[in-house]
Amino acid sequence: MNYKIYKYESLDSTNTKAKELALRGAGEATLVICEEQTRGRGRMGRSWTSTKGKDLLFSIILKPKLEFGELQRIILAAAVAVNRALKDLGIESQIKWPNDIIIGGKKVAGILMETSTSGDKTKHVILGIGINVNQDREDIPDELKDKSISLKLVSKREIDREELLDYLLVRIKESYLAVKNRVDMEELLKAYKENSSLTGREVMVLQGKARPRRGTAIDIGINGELVVRFPEGVEKISYGEVSIRGIDGYT
Repeated sequence: MNYKIYKYESLDSTNTKAKELALRGAGEATLVICEEQTRGRGRMGRSWTSTKGKDLLFSIILKPKLEFGELQRIILAAAVAVNRALKDLGIESQIKWPNDIIIGGKKVAGILMETSTSGDKTKHVILGIGINVNQDREDIPDELKDKSISLKLVSKREIDREELLDYLLVRIKESYLAVKNRVDMEELLKAYKENSSLTGREVMVLQGKARPRRGTAIDIGINGELVVRFPEGVEKISYGEVSIRGIDGYT
């Protein structure tokens, strides 16, 4: 798996550009990276706020031969990869299910996966990753200051973005190939669990228009599901919003 990298000064979204390239026949491991996103997006249609020249914003085309129910393993693998890459830089972080990397309860990175299918076949997957690298406090919008942080603010030093990208690409490759080839999944899952911010915590789960439910996060499933013990029983949650008691405004 060798990366082919396309660099841009400004894009509306790296995921959108990667999708365009995939539809034109770009191969696996094609990587799109830019200095600025004008319409970056996260999960559930949310926007992704970034600062030009201070963050890492990239997307990778992947072509895994996985069953539809196994695709969430890619999010699991990517989260572990980002967590490990930050450790390579000497920065400790946690994974907040399903796709956020947090430090001290604040979001420092997000992962977005978009899939293209034909019938029951997966044509390609676009894996987008955004990391707040060298943002100063004034770069973070006021409404996000209590929810977001940057690696620079945590480490109190300027981060070499090229060095971080090198670490990330190595870690993403090893984690993704473990998923794609269905090897070392137990080790990958173990790493996710060890760095999960939710396990053992009381959480609030919101799925669609259903009423919020309180429970305790007790495990992570092999396909990336959050296992929650509710008063009425144990369930595997594969989608939705999860807030931690005492954080995210949930008390």
